Amino acid sequence: MTTTTSLNVLSDADFAARMATYRPNGLEPEVWDEWADEVADIVRAAEPSSAQDLTYLLGVVCGYLRWSTPVHGTNDFAAQVTEDLITQYLKRLERAGTAVGTLENRRSQLLRVHRGLAGLPTRKAIMRGRSPYTAPYSPSGVHALRAICAPSEELQVLLRILDDRTLTTSEVMDRLKGVATDRLREDFARAGLKWSRERWRVTWAAGLVNDEADFVTLALRHGFSRNDCERFLAHHPATPGTPLQLRG
Repeated sequence: MTTTTSLNVLSDADFAARMATYRPNGLEPEVWDEWADEVADIVRAAEPSSAQDLTYLLGVVCGYLRWSTPVHGTNDFAAQVTEDLITQYLKRLERAGTAVGTLENRRSQLLRVHRGLAGLPTRKAIMRGRSPYTAPYSPSGVHALRAICAPSEELQVLLRILDDRTLTTSEVMDRLKGVATDRLREDFARAGLKWSRERWRVTWAAGLVNDEADFVTLALRHGFSRNDCERFLAHHPATPGTPLQLRG
């Protein structure tokens, strides 16, 4: 049976306490004094779950508004949070060389604000029971693959990917796209498994999380988005070795 776990929302008192001490980077104090109340209304619509979540939302929204206000030509901040403008903003960041993981974070948070302002659910509730989440291969399954005699070159490529802690998520996906599947299906069947590119990516990602990398390392060095980390932890909250930074 599938059940839904409701999402926490930061209390008004904690929201006000964080707003009282928050100062955005790259924004003059006098500008922030003018913006603070309306920005607070915008991020409140996104239903932040914690002071940390609120801080992250504030940083994303302020960065966006610094760009969108001159482009939009109005100080009506809520009117600036549109899907078209968000897309333009992200394309600008992409051209400037912003990392893929950072772009996905910004997209997720800005669309979350957009949904909140439109009166739509801002975040998906965590579904317990049946779930579309792709689970990693088990350690015993990976061990069975490593134990195969005369493995195909394709399987050797997969195992090298799994052992490489310097790759980013986009690099992993690019390498997996170039791997032929017919021989892999045979190798995986010999190990009692079914081949899946997405499961292999998640297995690689789970290894990084279990290596106790912090969120900054996962995001900047490996291209993880906050959603990647939150989704993994939502389904594996007690994973040994999971760093406290990711558990929140």
